[in-house]
Amino acid sequence: MESDEEKSPQQLVVETIWTYTGWAVVIFACIGAGVFIGHVKWGDADILRGKVEQFEKQVLTLKNERETLNTRIAKLTQERDACQKSAAGAPPPAAGGAAPPGGAGAAPPGGGGAAPGGVTVE
Repeated sequence: MESDEEKSPQQLVVETIWTYTGWAVVIFACIGAGVFIGHVKWGDADILRGKVEQFEKQVLTLKNERETLNTRIAKLTQERDACQKSAAGAPPPAAGGAAPPGGAGAAPPGGGGAAPGGVTVE
């Protein structure tokens, strides 16, 4: 090969054009290969469209379930509030408490008597 000093300016321009043309061809070949591989692998994206539809149905189902649960929570909250209001309006139980059904000094089943402090004596 000739050295740079021996080449004419026209030859240097032609050599530079060929260098940049080679780079452009390589870049376009890489881009084209990427587009081709992408089209072969994903094509028209039929599988992805199917997955999108499946996920949209799943999201819709989950939204409906959430709405149903929120409705149930609201109804139960209303019932709880109604119960609390009715309990607040009821008279309180007697202060001394009522006697147990078996009488004040009835022995527990199994014999023995109740001593002060809740201890059962056999």
